[in-house]
Amino acid sequence: MFLIDCPFCGSRDQREFSCGGEAHIARPPRPASLSDDEWADYLFMRKNPKGVQYERWMHAHGCRRWFNVARNTATDRILAVYRMGEPAPALDGQAPPTPCGEPAVGSGNLALGQGTPAAAKPRVATRPGAPAKPKSAPKPRTSAKPRATARPKSKRPAKAEETTS
Repeated sequence: MFLIDCPFCGSRDQREFSCGGEAHIARPPRPASLSDDEWADYLFMRKNPKGVQYERWMHAHGCRRWFNVARNTATDRILAVYRMGEPAPALDGQAPPTPCGEPAVGSGNLALGQGTPAAAKPRVATRPGAPAKPKSAPKPRTSAKPRATARPKSKRPAKAEETTS
């Protein structure tokens, strides 16, 4: 959890807010003229970076007003809070570091066409000095005893019938 500074109510716990997704997405001027693929891109495709993201938030359990937040998605650190309709603030300096200090690019944030990050290349984990073994398919199960196909009969003694006199 983290605190969000509502521009209308002040600092509150994150549980009071509802995230509305990426901010500053312009609606197409003529949606009817778009192809299905272009409309789907507008509706569903978002940046989702590891690092600074501009998001819309609503104070659901408070003033119920919408505002924008600049947040580092790797650390959940709030970098700026500003009202709807205002432009995104220019953040000073470099992008904030990720929790383990890795760069923002290199863990899935490469733009298309820039290659594969080194961290995404498949590796085989082995002990030092041990030869790498490819994984093989699991062997079929063999058993010394065949499995029982029928349910065994009960070993309970039969009930004695009651006699009435």
